[in-house]
Amino acid sequence: MSFSKEFNYFTDRIDQFRFFYQKYSANLAKQIVIVVHGYGEHSGRYQNVINTFAGTNTSLYLMDNRGHGRSEGQRGHVMSFTQYLDDLHEFVRIVETHEPRLPIFFVAHSMGANIVANYLTQRKDDFAGAVLASPGFQIGVDISKTKEWFAKIMSHLFPWASIPSGLDISMLSHDPQVSQMYQNDPLTHDKVSARWFTEYVKFGNLAIRNASYIRCPILVLQGAEDHLIAPEGARTFFQNIEHSDKTMHWLEGFYHEIFHEVEKEKPLYLLKEWILQRSSLLSSANLE
Repeated sequence: MSFSKEFNYFTDRIDQFRFFYQKYSANLAKQIVIVVHGYGEHSGRYQNVINTFAGTNTSLYLMDNRGHGRSEGQRGHVMSFTQYLDDLHEFVRIVETHEPRLPIFFVAHSMGANIVANYLTQRKDDFAGAVLASPGFQIGVDISKTKEWFAKIMSHLFPWASIPSGLDISMLSHDPQVSQMYQNDPLTHDKVSARWFTEYVKFGNLAIRNASYIRCPILVLQGAEDHLIAPEGARTFFQNIEHSDKTMHWLEGFYHEIFHEVEKEKPLYLLKEWILQRSSLLSSANLE
């Protein structure tokens, strides 16, 4: 079963930035999946997720975050992480106008999981669930107190000042082709501003601390050999969730980008089955 594809832009109401998004509409859709990508990448890297839901009556929507991919904004910079949350909120409203009254699930990776987790703790919308893959709540390298202090000073004085992130792309996946394609992709970047860094750390901690406020089912998928973020942050976040429907899979032998790993079929199967099962439960409840 093929999708009806559409590539488009929308303009946000606050900054008047143009945001690129992709729409894959299914005939007789029963649920919607909104994909939120991670730092430095873009929505075009999630074809594996799109293909996974082919033939399942699932429509998918993917947006390039501000400062990423084809969307406008300084690469790797925000003045506040709430800008990401506001952008996502705007996108959700657009999705709801395209296909109203369908249950909405999130599939979010790394920084995208940080965004979605904070969005779910702060918004009261009735979402069907969220899959958080390699959630970027805590970075995977130790930062000295001196560097942390310097970053805070720079964030205050020169928030837009950018430096290379130092991302080790060889740690994305055990598949060497993934890092090669990432490096050659003109839509990826390695820039990070001082303010982005302090906001990322701040909101990662907020997501962990406020996890008890999440009101929808949660699936956490975490690579056990992830060196780009701290896997323990995902575990602590999961433990703090009070919602009764929560599941976590610890994926042994997986690096950071679990949907691009050598054995990617496993997490892709887990996320598909988890979403379809919960959508089916919602449909059954609506018929009663």
